[in-house]
Amino acid sequence: AILKLFRCSLPTFPENGDWKLLSGTGKPGEKVPKGTVIQFHCNNGYKLSMQSPYVVCDGIWNSFPICQKLCPPVYPSSTYSLKCIDSMGMPISCTEATEGTYLQFNCAPFYESQVGSKSRLCRDGSWNYPKPICLPVCGQKIGETAKPLIFGAKPNEKLQYPWVT
Repeated sequence: AILKLFRCSLPTFPENGDWKLLSGTGKPGEKVPKGTVIQFHCNNGYKLSMQSPYVVCDGIWNSFPICQKLCPPVYPSSTYSLKCIDSMGMPISCTEATEGTYLQFNCAPFYESQVGSKSRLCRDGSWNYPKPICLPVCGQKIGETAKPLIFGAKPNEKLQYPWVT
């Protein structure tokens, strides 16, 4: 009877994922001894809600991760910089954004956003606005502070153009 106090029932599989025992086999609902470790995994397009995929039976299960739908990845660009903060307030890659992740972007010098908001929110696997787009500011003199966006490019003398021979 005492042994039963230190046993856990295996959980159901998470929606859009599964789990496996690190040693042995088992099915949802089966009893396992204290110290049993489960490793959770999510299907493609989903990410675990917890950092660690491992959960240990300590007589009871503490909590189980869920599989959260990923938003489409957003990559940095030469025309804008990115920063993503997850729902817990932690910085994460904007390629791993899940429910509640905020994306902040800033346009490079001499570029501007055509959409007023410079933030996006990941909800139900999609961003609440299209991906960031920063377009060149037309009709404004660039001056000496602009840096070339072409690898290996260097400033030219006035009225010299690299594409004219």
